[in-house]
Amino acid sequence: MLKRFLPLLIVLISGGTLFGQADWKYKGEVKFPDADTAYVQPYLCTVDSEGKLYVASSTVTTLNARNIIFYAEPGDTVLTKFVDYFEIGEQDSATGHVQQILGITTMGTDLLVSTKIPQFQIPGGASSAFHYEKGILDSAFIYGFNTVGSGWGTPVYGVAATPDSFAIGGIAYQGPSIRFYNFSSNTTVSGFGSYVFMSSQPMDPNGPHSSGFDMIRDVATVPTGDYFAADNVFYTSRNALSATAGNGGVTVWSGGTIEDPSVYAGQVVQDGANLLTFSDAIPYGITVHPDGKLWVAGVDSLRRWVKGFDLLGAFASYALELPSQNSFDNPNPDGAPMVAPCDVAFSPDGNTAYVVDAYAETVFMFENENSTSVRAENQTLPDGFELKQNYPNPFNPSTMISFALQKGSTVKAIVSNALGQSLEILADGYYEAGNHNIAFNGKNLASGIYYYTLTSNGKSMTKKMILMK
Repeated sequence: MLKRFLPLLIVLISGGTLFGQADWKYKGEVKFPDADTAYVQPYLCTVDSEGKLYVASSTVTTLNARNIIFYAEPGDTVLTKFVDYFEIGEQDSATGHVQQILGITTMGTDLLVSTKIPQFQIPGGASSAFHYEKGILDSAFIYGFNTVGSGWGTPVYGVAATPDSFAIGGIAYQGPSIRFYNFSSNTTVSGFGSYVFMSSQPMDPNGPHSSGFDMIRDVATVPTGDYFAADNVFYTSRNALSATAGNGGVTVWSGGTIEDPSVYAGQVVQDGANLLTFSDAIPYGITVHPDGKLWVAGVDSLRRWVKGFDLLGAFASYALELPSQNSFDNPNPDGAPMVAPCDVAFSPDGNTAYVVDAYAETVFMFENENSTSVRAENQTLPDGFELKQNYPNPFNPSTMISFALQKGSTVKAIVSNALGQSLEILADGYYEAGNHNIAFNGKNLASGIYYYTLTSNGKSMTKKMILMK
């Protein structure tokens, strides 16, 4: 049991001036070309395997913009225009194929752009996908309505690629729901550029959309995930129908595979502070860092932040934040002047972060100055040995157990039943001074009262927790 749970241990590092910001420092901006600023409405972004940043400008939130893809090589301070779809005839009745850019992702150095076609071509709406091999403009191949590939008869939102070169997007059909598309040459699961057949459509757990407004807006996959296996998850973000509807947020999808995505089931991701309960703003971009943390761009005026979370099942624990001068709950005067951060992306090594801001109309850049998460010298240590109440409690089936150490010591953590019988050993080893979290999953246990005990330096503390299925 120890080997199973130790990888889930999460060490919360605090230090520097503000909790959760010590590792990241604001480094400056990557600006849009002066000649294009009148047409830019930043939306989503992505980074390829060589560190090239791509940024999409879209008409999703304003008709005054153009649908344009920009890029920047590592070290660039100004973006370069890759393609302006208006300039290639997006509104032409004969050849038009772009009304809005809905999603953008990379597969190695390939670029994939999901777009919505103009309404005059098909009133119900449909998609086209532009596949740029090795990021070369002249290599563009179009999949979708009136071209090739199947499953593009509905708009496909917020695409993200798996390491296996499958694209996952959010769709309106029987949803919001999800759909997989094959861009790998190593499988016959479906035709290249076509969707993977689904015997049923798993719906977002927050229920059906209304009038197509509250939709899945972005998708995030795990960079190291093997999606041919059933033990990998991906995430979607959805904006709410209104500021009070309560149907916006992040969903974690699990249980399915590339070969049978119809069995994926979604769970609403919850956190204690309701940070991930979204309003009607768009798009709440999300991504997964190489270390496995889920990062979320809080685009609305009551957030104005980009935060990282550790996930245990459908429970999110706040871990880090990119420093923002205007963060609603954690402002940092040394941070970026974020106004409406709409998406975030990381370099392949995870040490550079890019944040696209819709209202500031720029890209903010951050560097991780403590990539090994070494404790800061000025960290404030706990006053003593402390065991905190698990959260959430009651729980189903996952919860977090937190404890604090004034000085490093050997710690043993055990879960037992009401009879005092040991059920799980969560930890048994040396821990540095500081604050620590242990993830516990009770999926194999029946509903009831359980106890968790921590022992350190000859002292033991026990607390009660309730599993309610």
